Amino acid sequence: MAEEKYADYVQAVLKECPDANPSDVAEAFAKYEEEFYIPPQDAMRSVLRRFQSGTSPTPVSGGGQQTRTTKKVAGLSELSGTDRDVEIEVAIVSHNIRDQMIRGEEKQIAFG
Repeated sequence: MAEEKYADYVQAVLKECPDANPSDVAEAFAKYEEEFYIPPQDAMRSVLRRFQSGTSPTPVSGGGQQTRTTKKVAGLSELSGTDRDVEIEVAIVSHNIRDQMIRGEEKQIAFG
């Protein structure tokens, strides 16, 4: 059923990733539409990226690799607006779960 509904999108993904299983691609489109309410034309990039990463190795830059230095701070007041690559450690103080109706379904929302 899902394969017929998403046939055009599956064919487009298979052109880019010929090793991908058509039923797995159709299931991925169905998941995006049913769970996340994302139409297939909008989910195309994510599905394509998912199957490309599974079939081809990740490109490695050949030249000099730069290691990023991260700044570790004790408090947010030590940061400035230009700081990048900041490492923050946090502690969970409380964890509460609340049941809420979302789009007609009861979901558990965590907050704290």
